[in-house]
Amino acid sequence: MQNRLGKDGKPIEGDPRPGIRWDIDEFYGVPECPTNGLPMYREFSVDEVARLASLINSSEFKALRKNMPQPMRSFWLATQLGDSIEKRLILLLPANSMSASPKQRRMILEWIAGAFAQVPFGLSFEKFDGGGDSIAAQVYFRLIYVDTLRQLGRFDQAAAELKALPKDRLIGTIPAPITRIVKEGGDEDYEEVINQAEIRRREEDSFRLESIAGMEAALLRRDATPNLLELGPSFAGVEACSRPDAAEFNRANKAYCARPEIAARAKAERARYEASQKPDPDAEARADEDKKKCAASMAELEEIEKLPFPLSPENQEKKEAYQRDQAYCIALDAASAT
Repeated sequence: MQNRLGKDGKPIEGDPRPGIRWDIDEFYGVPECPTNGLPMYREFSVDEVARLASLINSSEFKALRKNMPQPMRSFWLATQLGDSIEKRLILLLPANSMSASPKQRRMILEWIAGAFAQVPFGLSFEKFDGGGDSIAAQVYFRLIYVDTLRQLGRFDQAAAELKALPKDRLIGTIPAPITRIVKEGGDEDYEEVINQAEIRRREEDSFRLESIAGMEAALLRRDATPNLLELGPSFAGVEACSRPDAAEFNRANKAYCARPEIAARAKAERARYEASQKPDPDAEARADEDKKKCAASMAELEEIEKLPFPLSPENQEKKEAYQRDQAYCIALDAASAT
């Protein structure tokens, strides 16, 4: 999911956080019954179905349906049905991007903070940010809690929660190039796969450390501004700052984009993008050359298809090669026609 910000500095296109994602794709936009508003966030047992009628006809459910975003209903219903706190919290998080007013937004944040208060560090969130019990995933999830407290103005509590994070267990550096170890049995790819996973883990650790540093700075200045770019990895912030609408961000994000290192990287990113949009002077000549090669390849294919069956191995190999060319040539013709 791309991090894109609107004119007010608030993320748009479905991503409620510029740096810390508050939602999980699987739980975002839960389908619901159009007649009674029942959110179908999972399958319900026979016993649960028997309870649903009274739950969705309750005054609490009807009030939530009328006045609050759908994730609030999902969270309330999951609470009544006894779903685990981590599952309920995951259902609730997308509500943060759906508030219609500052008052409603604060109520949503209060619900999220209250739910987080019930979640001890160390639970497994298998469907969250790659999930599992990795320290990076756990830190990522708890950072949302810290950010919730920050936006509510509970800076001291947020600082205490941030201090409790095991950031010393995050590596935050990218290792040396892959070392391939040939094990007995000849499976050369095994060690490479493991090492790639390690590289990815260390990248995620470095992203979390950047988020922690940004959060420490925001809490130090007691800043409750929502959607701070500095709370995410710098590459995402640079991408946001490189866009034309960056001049219209909120004050906090403008200040982030004005930092010398971020500004320099954003300028380079913008230059790369603008260069990629310029027409290629040699593109037309290359296209003409490709068309000539396509014509010759198709002619060869027609001749091979006239040969008696079965084809010799040599001609069969040529036919398959020309057929691969044919797929490219068809796409080339379609592109030329547009």
